[in-house]
Amino acid sequence: MFENPSHPRKKLLERARAEAQKRSHVCVEPLHLVLAMVSGRLLFVPRVLRQLRISVESIRLEVELLAAREPSVPGIERPPLSASVKRVLELAALEAQEAGSSIVSDAYILLGLVRLEKPPLADLFRRVGLTLDAIRPLVPGDPASQELVPVEKLLNTQDKLQSAAKDAFSGLLSTARERERLREYRDALEQAKRNLDACLKDAKEKLAQERDKIREERKALEREKEKLATPSGAAACPLGHGAMDRVEREGVRLAVCPECLGTYLEPGQLDALVKKLSELSPDALHRFLEPEEPTDPT
Repeated sequence: MFENPSHPRKKLLERARAEAQKRSHVCVEPLHLVLAMVSGRLLFVPRVLRQLRISVESIRLEVELLAAREPSVPGIERPPLSASVKRVLELAALEAQEAGSSIVSDAYILLGLVRLEKPPLADLFRRVGLTLDAIRPLVPGDPASQELVPVEKLLNTQDKLQSAAKDAFSGLLSTARERERLREYRDALEQAKRNLDACLKDAKEKLAQERDKIREERKALEREKEKLATPSGAAACPLGHGAMDRVEREGVRLAVCPECLGTYLEPGQLDALVKKLSELSPDALHRFLEPEEPTDPT
């Protein structure tokens, strides 16, 4: 029965032998079968583990630790099948026969591993809940669906997935770069806006300073103009009529505008006026406040 194994079983055994040869183990043991099953190229075993909420990676790591305890003998090119593996295959054939399947696929080999009940794998299976009652309902009815997926098909699918992932990553990278470029443009615009605001603020301040300077210069020009329009020592009319005439009445100096006839005290004459008013008689005060018009001598 073992000289002409079915194609799926042959592929699985070859991968199990490769696992043993990679570790320089003397022969192919059941743990190498488990490593081959969880390598990611089988449909049934990873699906069963996921449905039973068992981590494929945790099973692989624990079996790797068990494999590390096996003795190593360098130089073995093709490790033979151990008695335990042959017993697993016999149990797997019985499971396939009972299920009416002509193909001993990985599903029945997994059942054979569980039926073997040989430590330390049996302890691991019980601990994670991998039992015959849990696995059998999950075995598909169509034997063809339990076969190994062709490596070429898997590699082709893997290449497509990697290409799609690469395209998606390129798209994300391009989007990230575009976002970074837009962020740089936005930062540059904000910096330009801040610079423009600063320039406008400086320009406003300079314009205000220039306006104040022009205002001061204009006032200075007005003062110069008044000085030019007013004779030296003469007071200017507050109403803008030019220089006023200086007159003296009863010892008090006054400034009289010849145009509007406005009469104003000259600086320092208020005290003199108060003193003079206290000294004048009523008639003299009347003459002081309302002097007679000068008569024409002709």
